[in-house]
Amino acid sequence: MKLNGVGSRLRSERERLGLNQEQLGVVAGTNRMTPSRYEQGSHLPTLGFLAAVASVGVDVDYVINGKRSVVSLGLDDASLLGAAVVIVDDLVKKHQFTPSDEVRGRLVLQVLKDATQRGRRVKPPSLDQLIAEMAA
Repeated sequence: MKLNGVGSRLRSERERLGLNQEQLGVVAGTNRMTPSRYEQGSHLPTLGFLAAVASVGVDVDYVINGKRSVVSLGLDDASLLGAAVVIVDDLVKKHQFTPSDEVRGRLVLQVLKDATQRGRRVKPPSLDQLIAEMAA
């Protein structure tokens, strides 16, 4: 595995998500220098780091292998997805929040995750609660 390839892909993912190195470090429970070292290729990211940053949308498969992950959703979940999108759209409009497409997608996924834990019942959360759950 070529270290600089991993580092450049990690930087690409961080930039895609609109995060700086300090923010990525906070997500991973490290300081700003840790992501910097990984991006420079002087160290490989640890499993703990990768697991933590995956929670905010870093495509870990891409970082490690250079191949994007593919997510598929069955047709029977279309109504649940639609309800989740409506909830997120209502929340961001109510709070005058303009998230990136990536963050909006992660919020929708978090609503879906919460719904599956509630037996497929979609319950509108607060925006702060949703963001906190997404980062947890």
